[in-house]
Amino acid sequence: QENLTGRVQFTAADLADPALPDDSVDLIVSTASLHHWADADAVIASLGRILRPGGQMVAVCQLLAGADGPLLAGEVATLAPGLRVTLEVFSRSPAVALAADLTAGLASRVDGWTDAMLASAYAAEFRRLGATEALGVVLRAARPA
Repeated sequence: QENLTGRVQFTAADLADPALPDDSVDLIVSTASLHHWADADAVIASLGRILRPGGQMVAVCQLLAGADGPLLAGEVATLAPGLRVTLEVFSRSPAVALAADLTAGLASRVDGWTDAMLASAYAAEFRRLGATEALGVVLRAARPA
């Protein structure tokens, strides 16, 4: 930590409009938030704008995939021209398994529900969305120096 004093700044911001200057950020890290981005197109474009040449973004999350697949690295690259983008899948499981993982232990917080009932509700929503698989992914984007 002593080597980072004065060199690191943590900022909470609206990712679609982070109010940071162009080319001002060396590293963007996002964990388990990609699926919460209301306007992923705007977020990716703004992150590409604020990344400094040589800067990197790493986002780790779980995505639901169906017949059309998950968010594709090529789609990200078109939203933020000039970024080199890769999408690595590090785990695959049935969407219903993710439903069980997401709801484990939550039933005690919801009157009249059991974990099995919540997992079933999540699984039904995943089926409605056409999701058949849960993918653990690492999205990496780098702006060439």
